[in-house]
Amino acid sequence: MGLALALSIGSAHAAIPDGVEPVLAAAILANGQPAKDPVVLWQQNGAWVAESTTWQQLGVTLHPGEEGQDLTDQALGVTVAYNPENATVQLTIPADRKPAQQLTRRGTPVSQVSPAIGGVLVNYNIATQIAGGRQATSLALDARTGGRWGVVSTTGQLNQSPNGFGMRRGMTA
Repeated sequence: MGLALALSIGSAHAAIPDGVEPVLAAAILANGQPAKDPVVLWQQNGAWVAESTTWQQLGVTLHPGEEGQDLTDQALGVTVAYNPENATVQLTIPADRKPAQQLTRRGTPVSQVSPAIGGVLVNYNIATQIAGGRQATSLALDARTGGRWGVVSTTGQLNQSPNGFGMRRGMTA
């Protein structure tokens, strides 16, 4: 494994311009997913640079005309967070640079997503406390419904204490 790593790093190192230091990162996370193989990145004028094939290996989709050249993280819109303490790199790839995905059902493309079923969703939480022979109870509600026109949501809280009942309205949107 060490020989394979040395050979892959040696061949990648040949493409690095003279006068820049490579950063070899054995642990690369691209959008939270570990990369399979180590890659070579280097810094030049404050930007992280790699060959286009390296960016593709890390899951970055290239636009026409970007193949076969050294590209910077800034030009691709990729965020690179390098941790020198443990020599790891974490990449955040923007959505327009990720591979396109399609909704499918057993290999057949689905043209549209089914509409949501109608109804009302009600969440509640009830709590009670007895202290010094006195009881207090609270009921919190969250209700929502939706349709093609959007979603209506409302929250509130009903409180009962020795002083009586009280209703506190929350957010309605």
